[in-house]
Amino acid sequence: MNGAASIGVCGPPDVDIDGLDRMGIGSVELIPVAAPNHPLALASDKRIGAGREHIQIVLTDRSERTKGIDLGVVATHTWRVADLSTKHMLLLEGLGWGNMPVPMIREDLLSGRLVRIELPDIKGGNYRFFAIHRSDAPPGPAGSFLIQKFAKQVPDWALNARDVQAL
Repeated sequence: MNGAASIGVCGPPDVDIDGLDRMGIGSVELIPVAAPNHPLALASDKRIGAGREHIQIVLTDRSERTKGIDLGVVATHTWRVADLSTKHMLLLEGLGWGNMPVPMIREDLLSGRLVRIELPDIKGGNYRFFAIHRSDAPPGPAGSFLIQKFAKQVPDWALNARDVQAL
């Protein structure tokens, strides 16, 4: 908004913002996971609200537009981290639970280093990405080309819904 960048990439919240144009450029499936020895992974009681009682590892949103707004946070105790790699490491160590992008943890799920936790009120979901630019300053040819490449990109690690359910 202050003109520091010509184009950007953002995720939720999926709302229109005055002065910004956006275009969907893809998505990634997020699922709730924990280490196999975490209490939520071992619990036979899969009741609503169980996730609130355990530390949730949460990726911090540094945007001023969402300051003070928690997205996807359900636990009463959280550890906030600045990047997905740190969150991934803490989850592998069994220090909490959290939603992670399937492509990033696919091998961990297949090997059993992480497990999908099944709770009735914590399902994960599709996390959408958008290319954004100021409405009064549309991208030039290079920026438009980059946005189109993002929108057409189908990564090798893309999984369909059936593959996600199998994990």
